[in-house]
Amino acid sequence: MLHSGLLDKLVRAERFREPITGMAADRLDFFPLRIFVVEDDNDSLAAIQIYLEQLGHIVFSAASKAEALKKIPRANCHVLISDINLPDGNGWEILEELENLRPNYAIAISGYATNAARQRSAQSGFRHHIVKPVSPDSLNTLLKEATAELTEKE
Repeated sequence: MLHSGLLDKLVRAERFREPITGMAADRLDFFPLRIFVVEDDNDSLAAIQIYLEQLGHIVFSAASKAEALKKIPRANCHVLISDINLPDGNGWEILEELENLRPNYAIAISGYATNAARQRSAQSGFRHHIVKPVSPDSLNTLLKEATAELTEKE
């Protein structure tokens, strides 16, 4: 499920092929991230992917745990954004099974708003646990945090 503001921006941008203005890609100091998104809902996956691409990032995706485990090691991504509840497992298992091959920065997106779910996300290696619907502002803030951390290492 997506925040209605994000969905409205995406529909307008896709329908009229308008760029989403005022985004990070318009800045000279912008650092495009390689982002892997795992989401089993096709509409949500498409909307997140379009939004991230409009921001100027390079996006890879999977709709299941099995597909993600095959693709993530080859994608060489900076950031993983994963739904927790997947048809063949969960996002926590993805991080646990990838071990050293996982991206350094991971964000969980979930309908689970409990403290136990947030703790399980942290224990699995997710830096943040966002409760659906996903707000574009909160997602963009976390991506800026990831960018700052990555550029600081270089």
